[in-house]
Amino acid sequence: MPSPLPIFDKATVAALRKGEESALERVLRDGYPALVEDAGKQLGDPASAPRVVENAVLQLWDERARIETPEELDKALRDAVRGNVVREKRRQAARHRTQPEGKGPAHVTTPATADQVWTSVAATLHAPKVDAAESHKNLAAASRHQTAAHMAGMSKSSWKVPVLTLGAVLGITTGILWWVNNKGEVSNVSQSLLSPEAKHLASS
Repeated sequence: MPSPLPIFDKATVAALRKGEESALERVLRDGYPALVEDAGKQLGDPASAPRVVENAVLQLWDERARIETPEELDKALRDAVRGNVVREKRRQAARHRTQPEGKGPAHVTTPATADQVWTSVAATLHAPKVDAAESHKNLAAASRHQTAAHMAGMSKSSWKVPVLTLGAVLGITTGILWWVNNKGEVSNVSQSLLSPEAKHLASS
């Protein structure tokens, strides 16, 4: 059976919906013992429970606009913990596949306190936001720059191809003309040797 959460009042819910971080901190601190206990039972790993609660509280913050009553706040918290327990189990399973039990160093971790978890939550809330549109714009600009550089490199070397081709054609043509010219000269010599005058000189 889930550990009972404190009853959050309507004022806390209203403040949370408005985006007041103090309301989120109140929810975390008041509900922390029960949330950590539930997460630890579901995980079978009390040391990892605070991380699950931290992620659940951050999820609650992202979804605060749809919470209108204390009952909805209670349910949203429990659902967030349950979902993050599933994700934590997957993460641990993946880690165990890459690092079999007994292969890595043994760590004895003391579960984080509510103060430590709130410090981490607050740091995440105040971290610089990544603008997806700006990030996409920067990636597109980098792609265009790489394409332009590639095209510039191609244009610098592209003149070599026609020049080399022309040189090859001229070389082949010169060779053919030389061969034809020499063949003509040989033919003339042969015809001279076979002429009647040459035969008469040879017989005399």
